[in-house]
Amino acid sequence: METPTVSLRMLDGSRLTMPEHYFAWQVERLAQKDVARAWPCDLQVPSRIEHGRWVATCINCRTSAYVQPEWCLSCCSECGCQMRRVDIPTNYQQIERVLLERPNRENQNWLPGETLDDLLRENKEHL
Repeated sequence: METPTVSLRMLDGSRLTMPEHYFAWQVERLAQKDVARAWPCDLQVPSRIEHGRWVATCINCRTSAYVQPEWCLSCCSECGCQMRRVDIPTNYQQIERVLLERPNRENQNWLPGETLDDLLRENKEHL
């Protein structure tokens, strides 16, 4: 059996390999917190990279939730929001490559509006 190339690694060690796994993971976390249910949100939500991880801010409770860029999806495990239209830049893989040149994860950050040139300049200034 072929190993999926796209996955999302959660802090609890779960490795999610498709959006359905992310939804199931979220439902389990909500049940542990006694939150009634997951609910869909189709509003456009921006993404960013914090410490080497793609995240989006929940439009409901403002918690950061992980994003898998190829899925354009983020599931909040605090309030149940399923953000199904997460903005991912078309050059996200290039952004990731530039950030991976930074040896410390706490410096692997990107915000919408930052260009590859901005990131490359920062790398030169700080490496």
